[in-house]
Amino acid sequence: MKNALLTGVALLITAASYAQNTTTITQSGTSQTATADQSGNTLISVISQSGTPANNTNNLGQSFQTGNGHTLTINQNNGSTFNRAGVTQGNLVSGTGSNSATISQSDGSGGSSFRGGDPATTAGDGNWTGIAQKGDGNKAQITQDGTSTTKNFAETYQEGTTNTATTGQSQATDGRAQIFQGNVNGSSIVNVTGNTADIIQDRSVRNDAVIKQLSNGNNATIEDRESNSSDNQAFINQGDGTNAAGQNGNTALIQQYSGTVSSNTATVEQTGTFSTGQVLQVNGSSNNVGYVKQVSGTGSYGRVMQSNGAQGNEGTVTQYGDFNNGYIFQQVNAISNKATIAQGNATSASDHLDAQIYQQVNTAGNVATITQQGSYDQAGLVQTGVGSNTATFGQTGNYNKIGGPVSPGPVPLVQGSALQDGTGNGMMVTQMSLGGSNTTIFNTARLSQTGTGNMLTVDQTANTVSNMATVTQSGGQNQAIVMQNGVSN
Repeated sequence: MKNALLTGVALLITAASYAQNTTTITQSGTSQTATADQSGNTLISVISQSGTPANNTNNLGQSFQTGNGHTLTINQNNGSTFNRAGVTQGNLVSGTGSNSATISQSDGSGGSSFRGGDPATTAGDGNWTGIAQKGDGNKAQITQDGTSTTKNFAETYQEGTTNTATTGQSQATDGRAQIFQGNVNGSSIVNVTGNTADIIQDRSVRNDAVIKQLSNGNNATIEDRESNSSDNQAFINQGDGTNAAGQNGNTALIQQYSGTVSSNTATVEQTGTFSTGQVLQVNGSSNNVGYVKQVSGTGSYGRVMQSNGAQGNEGTVTQYGDFNNGYIFQQVNAISNKATIAQGNATSASDHLDAQIYQQVNTAGNVATITQQGSYDQAGLVQTGVGSNTATFGQTGNYNKIGGPVSPGPVPLVQGSALQDGTGNGMMVTQMSLGGSNTTIFNTARLSQTGTGNMLTVDQTANTVSNMATVTQSGGQNQAIVMQNGVSN
């Protein structure tokens, strides 16, 4: 879509150009074209294309501003369809920045199908908006919201540092929003830092949101915070994988919560070190998927929260590297949810990992899985409620521990053992030591089940030394199987 933005803006200069401090263009009707071409510093351009919903169609508003400190506004509202708005600021070859661009296509705008930015593309009667900015300290804002707003497309490209991009598609249907902060020209990796991107799709249906940021210290947020949102897809990608050591300190947050929020998908992917990735799908959410993936880095924090009446949700945290922390919360009337944390892999074992899953407070039918490959790792679990919960632990390495959470959640919990409470729960633990010359205890597991008809299985294998397993069961008709292979278990 980047080429569509650049060609769509550049090839459609069919009206007069203006080179002065302030340019104002006002048009009403159909098939109107407005172009503001400005070069210099601190220039202002305002384009308004309006009309009734019946005749506000097939308009083009565009502006080309070279230099810095510019301000640009394009309005195509009130039921507009088949309109396009495009902006370039700061010169795509070089530019200092501090430009501002605002485009609005709201209040019942859009159509029945997407329209691309490429002038050769005529299919689709929805609106299209594109902003391209090069330099530092730029601001881009696109608004395509309001009831009966549908099939609109918005994209923003920013290259530089400390840029800000915001796109709003609230109460909209079948919208698509994309923000790219890194390198507009696509030819090389550019070191960009301190950028902020925010996409807001409250009370929306079937919207797609994508944010991609390169390099360090960036912040990305996708928000869907009000009721009656469903079938939305949100994706945040930070870091490009070419220089993981130089990409760090990124923050990503996807919020899909409050009221009836269902069938949404939220994905955070981060490359680098000391990153934070979070997905929140809470307050009556159902059948949602939350996924955080953090690779090629250390000291990262990944969290998925699906709580307060959440049902049928899937939460997954995948992390490669050392000193990473993964947490999943599915609690308070959470039913039939699945939580999975995977840390390290067979080709790149990770050390000093922390994985914790909370499925508690009137929960039932939940599944928790934690796998860790490396040494000095710890895994914690709490499953409480009606019962029929299942927990599986798999650890490969030395000096690993399984027990209760040691970090505070919404309510501080310090449990000595991995805990299951209820009826018909199952817990399976596998710990495999890689061995070594040290004769101290390698792996430990502290496990507790309270209730009736629970099943617990422990399998500990050590090549040269000993393991320790502590199992506590309270209630009736429970069963525990412990298998240990090693020395002095």
